[in-house]
Amino acid sequence: MNDWIPSALGLAGGLALAWWGAAAALPRLMERSRRPALLIKLAFAGTMVALLPAVLLSLVVGATLGGAFGVALVFALVVLAGLFGGVLLARLL
Repeated sequence: MNDWIPSALGLAGGLALAWWGAAAALPRLMERSRRPALLIKLAFAGTMVALLPAVLLSLVVGATLGGAFGVALVFALVVLAGLFGGVLLARLL
């Protein structure tokens, strides 16, 4: 019955970890970008696209890896992968 509590804590922790990682990396990437507005739009789009797979992967794989900590780690990694995928696309355009 209370199996959702570690999952919810893991998702919240993963969101905080992804937010911290993006806040550390995005300003530096924006400074070097020729078109910072496009970079922000595509980074946001990549993050939105990665949210559903992040939730599913974190609940299945992350819970197997280590409960709430595994959920947080996998969620943050997949969300950041989507964000940096958008950044990579912006750099290629």
